[in-house]
Amino acid sequence: MKKKENKEDLKMVEKAETTLKKKLKKYKLEKKLDLSKLKDEIYKAEINDNNRLFVQVLSVFADKDIDSEESMEIAEAYNILWNYSPHKSLGGLSPHEKFKEVYGYDPEEVPDPLKSDGEREGDGPIIKIGDLELSSDEFEELMEEIEIKQEPFRRKFEEEILPAYEIYLKERYKENTVDKHLRVAFTFIRNAFFSGFVEYEMIDEEFAFEEFPIWWQSHVVGKSLSPREVRNSLKKFVKYVEEFYSIHLDDGSDDDVIPSPFFDA
Repeated sequence: MKKKENKEDLKMVEKAETTLKKKLKKYKLEKKLDLSKLKDEIYKAEINDNNRLFVQVLSVFADKDIDSEESMEIAEAYNILWNYSPHKSLGGLSPHEKFKEVYGYDPEEVPDPLKSDGEREGDGPIIKIGDLELSSDEFEELMEEIEIKQEPFRRKFEEEILPAYEIYLKERYKENTVDKHLRVAFTFIRNAFFSGFVEYEMIDEEFAFEEFPIWWQSHVVGKSLSPREVRNSLKKFVKYVEEFYSIHLDDGSDDDVIPSPFFDA
């Protein structure tokens, strides 16, 4: 049974929910993310599920043109939900409450020992991504840095490969089939951008052929495709990129591939 949230935590959770509701409404994504189900998943989650749920929330907005500032707001809201919502694994306490119980003080009131004036660099809560702990300012800087690093990848695919792939498909398939395969390819690349991959070769096969087809089921509006259909369509695109551009997904055999900034090395 869930422990009743204290007033401080409840206020923070309500604030985070309000932010996410506004973003979902703005982009007409209310049906793509059920906040009550997200809170229930957080309650049942283990600590190592944080990254998975974080990416799940970000992925809802993957095909929308969201800048680094809005990405930061969404990430902050999720981080608040995680830290101030009760967790079953913590005996019904939130991580915020558990920290105070164990250490005897509020983590939000602790000054950064590296700052001589006793103030933390940046405003807002600390955002945790894997082993990284970032202030909102640092997170925004990271997002901007990722966008800059992604630019060659983005331009290559959006301005060259995807248009060429559309021509390739039109020479071989009827209009409905072309639309299906092109939509899968475009959504996959946008999802990769939003997940923090800065090079195509960094995208691992598990992300492409296991996670993406499952993600599609709850995030893509329109004519439904089964995970198998998404996977088969994506394989066509991946094969096309390999044959015509000699660019390959990460199959896990190359230990020197640089990991995404969003995930542990």
